[in-house]
Amino acid sequence: MTSPPAIHVEPLFATPVILDRPDAVPIDRGATMRQVEAALRQQGRSSAAIAPGPAVQPIIDHAVGLANRATAQTNGAGPIHWHAAVTGHAADGHHGLPIAPEYEAFWKALFVLGDGQGAEASGRIVLADPRLPAPMMEAANVRLRLRLDNPGAIYAPEVSLPAAAGDMVLMPGWLGGRWHPAPGHDRTLLLSITLLAPLSR
Repeated sequence: MTSPPAIHVEPLFATPVILDRPDAVPIDRGATMRQVEAALRQQGRSSAAIAPGPAVQPIIDHAVGLANRATAQTNGAGPIHWHAAVTGHAADGHHGLPIAPEYEAFWKALFVLGDGQGAEASGRIVLADPRLPAPMMEAANVRLRLRLDNPGAIYAPEVSLPAAAGDMVLMPGWLGGRWHPAPGHDRTLLLSITLLAPLSR
């Protein structure tokens, strides 16, 4: 009689997420919010493309710096020349802001600006991992039904990160989720920065 195959469940791999407050960077959040507000009014939407400029460029540069430190390269490789696409968002207090996966992007960053009216905004970013834990085994043509006594100890499908005005979150492009403003905050202005790496240099 042969013994049944050994089965265990593991997460696929860890997900890098960086929560950073760029206090040392000369970021003018007021000027950036005015630029975002103007773009939203001009395009008549709650999200609008933002052109790089003196107010936005330090935020892009900081996201690129975080991405460079978090990206492994082969020895001797030159710097990655990231292409950055910037979008401004106005998230209301009832629905928040969905963070859609950007499958063509290597990294994406979310920067919390404020409420656009002089008050500090705060809330939380809930990240949803689309991957499932993988049954690790080698047994062809075998159907399994696993029951875990404590599934939370092995797999957590969501992670909640508190964030406030001036905070930046860097995450892989394929990760999605939602920004939830804190109670009492009716509106939050945010920047999302999508970083694409060229396939060849």
